[in-house]
Amino acid sequence: DERRAARAEAAAESGTGGVREFEGGFAAAHAEASSACDGLAALAAADPAQLDACTGLIDALHAAIAKVATALPTAILESSTRKTEDLQARLRAERERLAPKKKFAFRNRTKVGGAPGADVAAAAAAAASAPAAV
Repeated sequence: DERRAARAEAAAESGTGGVREFEGGFAAAHAEASSACDGLAALAAADPAQLDACTGLIDALHAAIAKVATALPTAILESSTRKTEDLQARLRAERERLAPKKKFAFRNRTKVGGAPGADVAAAAAAAASAPAAV
């Protein structure tokens, strides 16, 4: 009940102009963040400055949504949140793509502890040479 009252009060104070103002500001900020994330796709290596800039824009979107969440209609709130989460998922995917890859290398088994199965062969030989208890 308190949430409904707070939402109704905030809606009365801001009117529909506040919602339209939010939608316009959010659309502009979303377009800016989206173009920043699209710029990451062209990178061949990670650029921390661009990644941080894109992260900052997405965080600003989250903050803008949180600031007016009680005054927004549910459909607009969910739509804005979904768009922001999609941008965040794209940023995560680009971070993973740009992260340095681990290189595979064969290891010398003598340094690691002998050939694979050597322990099994030694245990089988010891069991065979020991007298069987009856």
